[in-house]
Amino acid sequence: MSDYDWRHFDEHFTRQSGPATQPDEQPAPAHRAPPQEADTGPLPVPRADIAAADQPPDTTTPPPPPAPPAPPPRGSDSWRSTPADLQQPPAPPEPARHRHTTGPASPPYWEPASARAEQNGSGDKDPAKLLDRLSPQTLAPPPKPQPSRGWRQVLLKSTGGLLNPGLSTYEEELRKDVQTIRSLLRGDCYKIGVFVGKGGTGKSTIATCIGSIFAEFRSDDRVVAVDADPSFGKLANRIAPETSQTYWDLLGDEAAGRLKRWTDVKAHLGSNSDTGLWLLRGEHRTQRRRLIDAAVYSSAMQILDRYMNIAVIDCGQVLEHAVMQEVLPTLNAAIVVGAMEPGAGQAAGETLAWLGGAGYHTLMRNAVIVLNDPRGRASKHTRASLERDFTAHADGPTVVMPFDGHLSAGGVIDTKTGLSARARRVSIEIAAHVARGFANTTLEPGQR
Repeated sequence: MSDYDWRHFDEHFTRQSGPATQPDEQPAPAHRAPPQEADTGPLPVPRADIAAADQPPDTTTPPPPPAPPAPPPRGSDSWRSTPADLQQPPAPPEPARHRHTTGPASPPYWEPASARAEQNGSGDKDPAKLLDRLSPQTLAPPPKPQPSRGWRQVLLKSTGGLLNPGLSTYEEELRKDVQTIRSLLRGDCYKIGVFVGKGGTGKSTIATCIGSIFAEFRSDDRVVAVDADPSFGKLANRIAPETSQTYWDLLGDEAAGRLKRWTDVKAHLGSNSDTGLWLLRGEHRTQRRRLIDAAVYSSAMQILDRYMNIAVIDCGQVLEHAVMQEVLPTLNAAIVVGAMEPGAGQAAGETLAWLGGAGYHTLMRNAVIVLNDPRGRASKHTRASLERDFTAHADGPTVVMPFDGHLSAGGVIDTKTGLSARARRVSIEIAAHVARGFANTTLEPGQR
């Protein structure tokens, strides 16, 4: 081989073998091609501060700021003449509420509850509520009731009215019963029948007491007691014994056309000046006696319906009588009287059973059972036993009328000053039970 060939052979061998590598050293990386530049878009613009540092400082004075624009003339539309760059920027949007406050915003906690309650749906306060706040009952409330008995009255008088302990429980219940008696009554004459199953139980006495209580506490109304007992009625002896006018005198003037006004009607009625109770009396003569029949009773009640507001009817013992058959369908309430004596209580129970069997269920629900002690002979055991039995088996309330000397005397009854406190209180309670039916009365066309 020539020298030229050997020289190329040595260069080739040296390039292939290279120096020997150590065992702990990493092999040399393979030959890589030079990286290519990626396409990253245009070159970044040099920063102004760096460019300004390379330039010489500017020593010239900056120009003054421009003068603010002149205000618009008075009377012109300023919003039209205001440049767009000087107008107020729009208000930022309201941030979203939390999930549990999506409804309308609640009033502040310091606002009174009454003020929040007076707001209507639009959020404005209702002026109509102002009328309630300016009513006489709110600005000048009625005075506190004053006690009329016991230590409460003594304390009120001893302090000259400075300390008013208020009414006791007894006086509160009495006040509620009186308010019930004075409740609104509408429609025709309200008729209350008083029944008894056995004589001598005080039927006429109870009828007079209830009628007198209504006449006392309802002074604007006309209350009349009607004697509808076909036998010898005793009702006039308890109200106005001197009255001589009867059913037939009233009907005679009606037939003659002389009943034109209230003064013409009351000329045929008796009255108790102490209580204000009126009386339509039955026959009182023993010779040539005239008996009340259904036609006489019906014609007389048609006249009283035009002038009276409440009628307490003293009924006979025999419920099958023709007069009672005329009375029963027209009644609004009933009072069944039974004496707390052997046999008398059973007669009252039989009266209730007869009314139920005859179909007067509404009248039974509006009935009041009065257990009377006309002679003061009832024992505590008899009183408790009868009251328990009637309360358990009768629809209406049961009331016990205690013995009273004024009632047992048999004369004219004065419920204002003659009765004992207990008898007067029970009479008011009975009248209140009856008056609860006033709420069911209505004023129909053609009725007063």
